Amino acid sequence: MLQKYLVNFWVWWYFIQIREIGKSIMRTWLYILGFTNLVPMASNLFRPLYQDYTIIGYSIGIIVRSVWSIFAAAVMVLITVPLVAVFLFMVVVPLVPIIMILSYFVL
Repeated sequence: MLQKYLVNFWVWWYFIQIREIGKSIMRTWLYILGFTNLVPMASNLFRPLYQDYTIIGYSIGIIVRSVWSIFAAAVMVLITVPLVAVFLFMVVVPLVPIIMILSYFVL
């Protein structure tokens, strides 16, 4: 009976729970990506700001959007690294007891 619960835990953790954790992390990442507005700023980088087609409009647009894109990319890197670390931690944590048991028998 205990073996059935152990197998069910592994199936639940690696096939159901990891998928839910991954979806939650992806939702958080996509929310931050939308909040920082990185994609529209980067795609419109060389367009004039407020449709001002003069030299000033182009130069201000490029400066504002490039500063915004650099800042948003830095924020995305600072958010992405911990999110990936949390996901990898959640994948590895259930393996720790098995590694400890195997190291007990091997050594």
